Amino acid sequence: MGLDDFVALQSEYPKPKYLPSLAANDPIVQAITNKCGAGQVLSFHLLDKRWNGNYIMRYATSDGDLFVKLNHEENKSVFVAEAVGLTSLLKSGAVRAPKPLHVGEIHGGEDGRGSFLITEFLELSPFGSMTTTNQRILGEQIARLHTSGNLDDIHKGRFGFMVNNFHSRTPLDNTWSSTWVEFFTRRLTSQLGMLQKEQVSRSCYTRSCYMMSSDFNQTFVSLLSRVIDQLPHDFNKLAITPSLLHGDLWIGNAGATTDGPVLFDPACFFGHSEFDLAIMKIFGGFSDEFFQAYYEILPQEEGFEQRERYYLLYNYLNQLNLFGDEKVLVKCISVMQEILQGD
Repeated sequence: MGLDDFVALQSEYPKPKYLPSLAANDPIVQAITNKCGAGQVLSFHLLDKRWNGNYIMRYATSDGDLFVKLNHEENKSVFVAEAVGLTSLLKSGAVRAPKPLHVGEIHGGEDGRGSFLITEFLELSPFGSMTTTNQRILGEQIARLHTSGNLDDIHKGRFGFMVNNFHSRTPLDNTWSSTWVEFFTRRLTSQLGMLQKEQVSRSCYTRSCYMMSSDFNQTFVSLLSRVIDQLPHDFNKLAITPSLLHGDLWIGNAGATTDGPVLFDPACFFGHSEFDLAIMKIFGGFSDEFFQAYYEILPQEEGFEQRERYYLLYNYLNQLNLFGDEKVLVKCISVMQEILQGD
């Protein structure tokens, strides 16, 4: 797929959108040749279009191929944060990720606006991360990531990250906190705040009669507030040290080349290692071989099941904020009730 695909997709938008080209003055072509040091750009084609507006493209140059991620709406800072996350994963020395090469902007005008991220190209095998061998390797690598000390001089025992970033389209406040309880409480409270702000305005909520019920809303908010109040009790008994986390580690953000597993699309921060494991349970794709290899290096600690409920809840709340799915709403209520009942 190439330019014709973008022309077809153009009809989805009411205002002009930037269309990639091979012209010498094209902003992506200029960045590839002037910023990335590649030779002539020979061709490009569209690999995927994501629900969040990202276009994933493969550019062929005389010096090899490159990945380009383009978004017509997002500010450049979104891709800068992603590049910082990819660089952090690489600096951990534990996992492989595509090396970011450049973040650029499309400055608007008649040709539209947007931003883009250029990374090295890695040839991924279909479903490669799900083979038994790669699952075992990936389990070891994630455990090594969570125990790596290569970025200790950055976090200095604190929880947070150098930049704010995004979990899907959810903005994340990564301001440094001295304790995990403080940081994670802020994450949960933020999800609650977004629910309260959006429950009337978002169309998918207005289609649900019971979400419009003030009694129901008060009950939901009361449950979540009680969970947040209980959080210190369930976490303070454990000594938690900062680990570099991928932050959005579902199976769709893991791949593999012939050389082994690769991670991409991070929402990195320094947090509790168990946080990365919850989203795996929600979406599946990680086998017993993965968890066996992971726990051989980083054994499961007492009270894990209760803490896992909090991390499941956070991810369900994020899904609820993004999509307003009533089935996810039911899961949120169920998990909150389990938390309040305890082990």
